Amino acid sequence: GLFKVLSEESVASGVRRIEAVAGPAALGFVEGELEELGAVRAALGQTQTGPAEAVTRLLDERDRLEEEIEEMKRSRLQDRLGAIAGDAEDVAGVRLAVGRFPEAEMDALREMAQELGQRLGDGAVAVLGAPAPGGEKVYVACCVADDVVERGLEAGDLIGELGEKLGGGGGGRPGLASAGGRAPGKLGDVLADVPRLARERLS
Repeated sequence: GLFKVLSEESVASGVRRIEAVAGPAALGFVEGELEELGAVRAALGQTQTGPAEAVTRLLDERDRLEEEIEEMKRSRLQDRLGAIAGDAEDVAGVRLAVGRFPEAEMDALREMAQELGQRLGDGAVAVLGAPAPGGEKVYVACCVADDVVERGLEAGDLIGELGEKLGGGGGGRPGLASAGGRAPGKLGDVLADVPRLARERLS
């Protein structure tokens, strides 16, 4: 008669325990599995091809959509960085670009600040801020062109003061630095104070 193993497990060295059904119970189990498989095929809209093929196509489509979403995110990021660069103001002969993002991890924010600084080129300073995902922390990052560093404005020094104002701290190299704090509600005021802090260091 029909015999169907449902599960097996090791209970001791050299001893395994199995759970199974036989006879009418096994037939009922198989019929239930076939009914569930039919429901899956119906949900997938499949009548000729098997569920495995349909699921593979769905996974491929998911991967394609995820790639499109990532590309859209990258495009929006580039647009946002372009807008921040376009709003750069002159502070003591230096182009200063300050911007804020809805949220970002510190590493990502530092990379964006560096990219913004590269866009701006010589004679420029880029400062970005964003709450961390979850909103409990806040990050700031700064990129300073070499010729501006020579004038006395260093990223590590500036970002250290911004970090303190945000209830934390940070630092880095003269040309690139980042900081974190635990007062995301102060980010707007801290970023608004960047032109003054930059001017003090450039005077």
